[in-house]
Amino acid sequence: MNATRPPISAEITARTRLSGASIYHEQPDTAAVGCPQGDHDEMVISVAVDGGGVSGPIPKSAFTLSAPSSEVVFYSPVEADSDATLIEGKYRTTITVSQFGGCMSDSVTVKLNGAGIGKVALNVRNFDLATGASSYGTVNVADLGVFVLSYPPNPYGACADYRPPGDTAVDVGDLGIFTQHYFHQVGGGSGLVAEQPVASDGIIRLDVSEDDLVDGRRILHASVILENVEPFAVMALAFKNENPALAYRGWYPNPAYPKTTVAVETVRDGVRQVFVVAAGSGATSAEAVELGKLEFTVKSSQPLEFGPEDLRLLLADLLDPAGEMRTFSQEQFERTDPVQYRFELAQNYPNPFNPSTMIVFSLARPVEVHLAVYDVSGRLVRVLVNESRSAGNHRVEWDGRDGRGSSVASGVYFYRLQAGEFSATRKMVMLR
Repeated sequence: MNATRPPISAEITARTRLSGASIYHEQPDTAAVGCPQGDHDEMVISVAVDGGGVSGPIPKSAFTLSAPSSEVVFYSPVEADSDATLIEGKYRTTITVSQFGGCMSDSVTVKLNGAGIGKVALNVRNFDLATGASSYGTVNVADLGVFVLSYPPNPYGACADYRPPGDTAVDVGDLGIFTQHYFHQVGGGSGLVAEQPVASDGIIRLDVSEDDLVDGRRILHASVILENVEPFAVMALAFKNENPALAYRGWYPNPAYPKTTVAVETVRDGVRQVFVVAAGSGATSAEAVELGKLEFTVKSSQPLEFGPEDLRLLLADLLDPAGEMRTFSQEQFERTDPVQYRFELAQNYPNPFNPSTMIVFSLARPVEVHLAVYDVSGRLVRVLVNESRSAGNHRVEWDGRDGRGSSVASGVYFYRLQAGEFSATRKMVMLR
């Protein structure tokens, strides 16, 4: 009678390497965040098969992984990195997984020639969250719809929490990571269906208003407006900016709009852009609806010139209440350029100051300008500008010295702008 062959066993461990990191973290303490494109975290499973009853080396194709299909998926066939060779009495190899999806904190089974030889715990999160979507394998607006279900004020959802261990909140930081992988997809694979969103209705408009002066800084306002857009559960907009004079400052949602809106600046595939997300329930108005305002700091004293690439729409997708993905064409995007400048004198910055401060003013047209500093008694301290200036915003630095080059004492001073018929005065404080 033949003796029953003992089952093959193995020692199995897993580690996670975070995107951009050079070291690995032992599982299950650190979650691995997967992208269909395979350009984020990776998991390395070490396998040491008992040598008894095994003849080697073991081909790398003999190793596979099995996971709960409803919780995690491997986008491409998984095999060992190399053939398992005999080292210190065991056949050893590794299995590296970089293209994975789903969300789980459970165990996967390592198989050898189809038979399980052991399990390892994995903590998996993913950008491809909508596992039941027909386009599974692509990070798209359906996945964004799942993400926003965990965004405040909704209940916390660990699957959308992409940041390092210890963080227990889904916030704009997680949205920034998610948007870096928007539209990332695998090159094919079993059961994957190409994304084919249908055309949407309505207009996406960006109304760029006159740049303003806030605390001595030039601020450009851009209102995001929807016109005759159909009802939606979630919408994703991405604006590309290639104007070096513009730096993203923030997003100010319209408090009257019945949906939750949030924006984040991100770099997606090497392109810096601003992502705007609108989510919530209820239908949109048939009339124009303002989602909110994007604000940019203007890093130039010259009049702002807009070109075709400035604040260009990169994408506009929505998920309708029935769960169908829709998209807008470039022909449905409109943008207005800034209007003319106006006369304005901004508050100096910093204020109080030592030893110098910046004074910014705006001119609606070319005009003779007189800008001077006075003390509290009204005595002239120094003339800063006395010449013709062009339309636009202008910066003038005062170094805290009078007309003779001597440093002034601590105290309150006033600066007065006279530009044609326009005049304005503001107070500033010198602290020595």
